[in-house]
Amino acid sequence: MVAGLFLMVRVLSYFVEILLASRRLPPKAAIIFSVWSSFLLGDKKAAALIFKA
Repeated sequence: MVAGLFLMVRVLSYFVEILLASRRLPPKAAIIFSVWSSFLLGDKKAAALIFKA
């Protein structure tokens, strides 16, 4: 179940990166999603760095 959640977050993050590259997603939404996915994946240091930027 945890592996499925991890995979789902990875797929969503790739989708967000594609949307951001095509400029269909506002930058603020991308930052919020990046922080959320970093917390969800347990990478609190990366989330803190993204949040400060």
